[in-house]
Amino acid sequence: MHRLPRLGILAVAVVAAIPPGSRAEPGAGSGWSVTAGAQVRRIDVGFQVDAPAPISWSGLFSRRGNSGPGDVGVATSGSDFITYLDGTVGINRHPIRDRDTSFTVASLSQVEYGIPQAPGFDFNSAGHVTFHSGGTTYEYAKHYRPSPFSVDDSAVVVSPLVELQRTLFQDDEFFVDLVVGWSWLESEHATGTRTVATQSLVETKTNSRYTYVYDFPTSSAGVPAGFPPTFDNSSGATGLIYDAADYNAFGGFGPGDVEYVRNPRTFGSHGSMDRVIAVISAESSAALEVDAHVIPILLEARRQLNPRLFLSVSAGPTLNVISHDLESRTDWYLNGSHLASQRDSDSGTDLVVGASVRGTLSYVLSDDGTFLFETGGGYDWVPTQTASAGNARAEFDLSSWIGTLGFCKHF
Repeated sequence: MHRLPRLGILAVAVVAAIPPGSRAEPGAGSGWSVTAGAQVRRIDVGFQVDAPAPISWSGLFSRRGNSGPGDVGVATSGSDFITYLDGTVGINRHPIRDRDTSFTVASLSQVEYGIPQAPGFDFNSAGHVTFHSGGTTYEYAKHYRPSPFSVDDSAVVVSPLVELQRTLFQDDEFFVDLVVGWSWLESEHATGTRTVATQSLVETKTNSRYTYVYDFPTSSAGVPAGFPPTFDNSSGATGLIYDAADYNAFGGFGPGDVEYVRNPRTFGSHGSMDRVIAVISAESSAALEVDAHVIPILLEARRQLNPRLFLSVSAGPTLNVISHDLESRTDWYLNGSHLASQRDSDSGTDLVVGASVRGTLSYVLSDDGTFLFETGGGYDWVPTQTASAGNARAEFDLSSWIGTLGFCKHF
């Protein structure tokens, strides 16, 4: 991963095969030079960490069962049998003792009050009887809130630099050189750990109370003659009405009449309370390691400004062997306790062609002019690379302004 690529060796071989320009002055040297030093550049990385899919609640909590009969309704036909918390309405299944019901069906249009049950046998005016029911129900709602995040990170990297230079052309104080270089860089980047999703389970507890109202006809007025069967008030055969329209129509009763009755009615009240019974949080992080071998192949124009100072400008392609190692991790916590983990990784190496433009200022240190101090700068362009691992994605960009310091030896 960190060895000099074969492409760099090939480029050096090509340079070595090029003879010096025929116009070079005799005694000017072999035309070869080597530069060694350091290069500084910046690497930019952008992370995108998405929320993972919701984790299953199966086996993580216990549901509470409903209690109580709930809303049992009212009688709507002569064959109904309904049990309330404080009585029953329906068919008389025991004609002698009436132990299993409060009311018996006496016709297709009414429900009859059973003898052993309060409020009594005879009623002087039309009234009503009430029954009750209720219960507690539990419902569960699952909520999921994703919180994806992005992080931008950058690093300034100092790397070693080596350049091999071959003079191709010389005309007095102007030189044209072919430069092949090599530098190696490495950087590490991370997002840190953040909450990326939250799941919650909400229990809704509902307490319900129901009141059921049945009308009964007045015994003082008596049941209309001919209404089946004929009531004998002395025996306590007073009925509750479930089909008011039939009864009122038969007797010709209307609103305001003492005999007027209504259908059975239901009144309910409800109270609900929400409670968060479980929370699952997901925390994610990502880390990226990047290293690269950068091999510039540049054509350089160099001019001597005075006996000790040279200025050069170069441009050309770069070969970039870029390796990456991306790791992501997600941990799930149930009510604060660790529940599960997931790790993903992606690594690879790519050869990417870029471009570079540079400028260098060289100062002669030795009397014979063969040893120089060099400083320079420029811009390297490299296509942005992308890596993905699990719910994390990283884009890393090696394009950067660069600066160099080094020493050059001419042979």
